[in-house]
Amino acid sequence: MSRIRKTEHAGAKNGGGYWGTREEAKALSKKLRRATGKKIVQKELKTTVAKNRRLSTQATFTLPQLETERLILRPLRPTDAENIFEYAKNPNVSLFTLWEPHKNVTDSLKFITEYAQPLYKEQVPEPFGIILKSNPKKVIGTVGCFWVSKPSQTMELAYAIDEPFWGKGLVAEASDAILGYCFKNLKVNRIQSRCKAENKASSRVMEKVGMKYEGTLKSAIFHRNRFWDMHYYAILKADWAQKS
Repeated sequence: MSRIRKTEHAGAKNGGGYWGTREEAKALSKKLRRATGKKIVQKELKTTVAKNRRLSTQATFTLPQLETERLILRPLRPTDAENIFEYAKNPNVSLFTLWEPHKNVTDSLKFITEYAQPLYKEQVPEPFGIILKSNPKKVIGTVGCFWVSKPSQTMELAYAIDEPFWGKGLVAEASDAILGYCFKNLKVNRIQSRCKAENKASSRVMEKVGMKYEGTLKSAIFHRNRFWDMHYYAILKADWAQKS
């Protein structure tokens, strides 16, 4: 069989200076197609693996639903905005908080999408919606723990609940469940909480869940045009284990 130049016959479209028979040129072309196909498959495989890895990582962001005798505690959803607004607009609810009353449902929606959901992606259980088992479609408050210092393994407990449900022990029940979740599932050694000195009801919640009073910081917060003294409470993992 005569030998031909690729650029003149079989390989003219691809250019180059390879010398060989048409059969050799076809064989080479086939190998190139196989190699190219293999690279494409490998690239697609890497893309799929990377996607699955991202999905797997995202799955770990999913926080659990907790239950107590009377309550369901779960991450907030955008559809909870109207329920949140119903109590967050009440100046009595925010009387001693560091946040201001919500002016509209948009404020409540932003609280969920811009504050709560980014924390959920970091596996931070703050804030969880408080829901009565007797009325499972309505959020009546929030409770949660956020990081004060990961290196020091310290979190802070926070909560709020609609006024009609004050004095029923619901916040303490919800807080107790969140503390248990954090100590069992997160690398935390200390969970603290604080409140304005005038907020006697909040101090009682902290005491009910086993937190110990650690002291008062004088004029620790400047808020609403005045200084506020802040009571500090905390519980350690070892103390929680003995309590449980």
